[in-house]
Amino acid sequence: MSTLQALPETASLHDIREELEILEGIKSGQQAARAGHVQRQEAVEELFASWNSK
Repeated sequence: MSTLQALPETASLHDIREELEILEGIKSGQQAARAGHVQRQEAVEELFASWNSK
């Protein structure tokens, strides 16, 4: 609820939904990290590089 209170009074429903989706993504990522579902930075960089070379 504090998230909604932090938004300006002029925030649209789209703005509110976007904010909630961002926070849900952060929460999901934190849970995945706590569960050990992480990759080394080097492995992720290699994966991104392979996407760019195609």
